Amino acid sequence: MNSLLKTIFVLIFIYCLFSFKVNLIGEIRFDDMLVALLLLAFLTMENKREFIQKSTPAHYLVVFVVLSLFSTFYNAISDRIEIIQGILFSIRHFEYLVFIFLGYALAHYQVQLAPIFRVYLLYVILLIILQSNGLVDPVSGFSADRAIANTGGPWELAAVSAFLVFFFLEKKDWFYFTLALVVLILTESRVTTLAVFVVLAFIFMRHKKVAFVFVSVFLSTTLSAVMLSSSMLDKNIASDNQEYISVFDRVQQVFSRDSISSISELVNNARLVETQSEYYLLTYGDGLNEILQQDGDGSALVRFARWSILIPSTLDNIDSSLIGLGPSFAGKAVDGNYVRLFIETGFIGLVIYLVFLISLVYFFRGSFVINYVIVLASTAVFIDVFTTYKAMMLLWVYIGIQVYPQCFDRCLGSIKKGRIPAMSSNDNKLSIASEK
Repeated sequence: MNSLLKTIFVLIFIYCLFSFKVNLIGEIRFDDMLVALLLLAFLTMENKREFIQKSTPAHYLVVFVVLSLFSTFYNAISDRIEIIQGILFSIRHFEYLVFIFLGYALAHYQVQLAPIFRVYLLYVILLIILQSNGLVDPVSGFSADRAIANTGGPWELAAVSAFLVFFFLEKKDWFYFTLALVVLILTESRVTTLAVFVVLAFIFMRHKKVAFVFVSVFLSTTLSAVMLSSSMLDKNIASDNQEYISVFDRVQQVFSRDSISSISELVNNARLVETQSEYYLLTYGDGLNEILQQDGDGSALVRFARWSILIPSTLDNIDSSLIGLGPSFAGKAVDGNYVRLFIETGFIGLVIYLVFLISLVYFFRGSFVINYVIVLASTAVFIDVFTTYKAMMLLWVYIGIQVYPQCFDRCLGSIKKGRIPAMSSNDNKLSIASEK
């Protein structure tokens, strides 16, 4: 039974990491069923109190989820949102939190994650090559002119790549560290890439002995990424007759005169909305097409057009300022997670989530994961990264891994229909919490 449970937990982790986002019924995926299985396993755990006490960041997120549900019911009654959508958006954060138990179980069974991450990285690179050459279609429906692999979009793959960069840096596995950087660059996610390199610069400045490694890896990574992306994209351009805009061009477009002028016009002409349907008319479908017809960087135009509607609309009433317009009000993409937090749960929800992020920094002090938290927090300024499935799954798995050495197997105890033997005091020292 011990070996069987270990295999089950490992397979769940592998599936959630390697799988594509495919809906089975409506918005329900097979991953959701696996999360339900993990929750059931957690509920059968003995000594849950100690496990919960040690999981400090989870406390703040639970409070946030409770507030989200309250905001959902309040705003559904006020006809601002649909109650089912609001509930689904609210419990999404709780679904990610359940992965803390998976991380705890992986640590308990001494599962080495490095081989899994190496295979996953090679798997991602293979998918990128196949997708860029039109041999495999991205399941997400997003254009393959930027690296996507098995994620919902380049922003999600960028976050996962950032985690792998710091993971392999911690292990001083320079080959896979370089591959992770290549994948990160190929996503062309500007804010995440910048955040990763800024954090790397601070890390290497503190360790001058390996500065030469950083320089060499950086140069080789950049050269490799440029050559690889160039060869793949040239083939796409030749076949599709589409103009390719490089990441450097996209950065310049953001600060161009056309972008600034168009953003200013959008902000000045923004309208207040009271319901979700009114907001959708302005920023989705034909409304989105009208925004994109403006001159300038498309991402920036859509982002600021949505912000200029959502923020004033939230501030227009005392109740929405405090608890937001309700989860799901802003739709699937706001292009700014802090804006989303404020729009959906108001000032109260935003403050609670910021406290949660601060608790993560304190919780992961001394661990490589703190660098990942910093990158996520930076990326969230312009990307809804806290709602990306694989990025948050990795975070919560490592929270569980970090919790394990604090309470050892006393928290796991026995699971109904399968007894997990107690570990000796010597075995307790073999935790993989730091993956060193």
